[in-house]
Amino acid sequence: PVPQASRGATIDSHRELAATILRTADVQGGMIVHLGCGDGALTAAFAELDGCLVHGLERSTERVAAARARRVSAEGGDASGGVCET
Repeated sequence: PVPQASRGATIDSHRELAATILRTADVQGGMIVHLGCGDGALTAAFAELDGCLVHGLERSTERVAAARARRVSAEGGDASGGVCET
């Protein structure tokens, strides 16, 4: 199973989760497409890791707005989904 952040997770727990996911997947940088990026917290944590370029995809316009509030560049969602980029 894929590790997941719990509700109310801290920034440090998102950073730890991002590092764990990449380590488990044996990924050492590159392009990450984060499907269902939600509020952008985990997306931003991936982007902080060396060598990672991250693009998050999210259908919910409310969650895209939350990602923007986290300073994750985001575009509004529609039926085809929004884009959160770091």
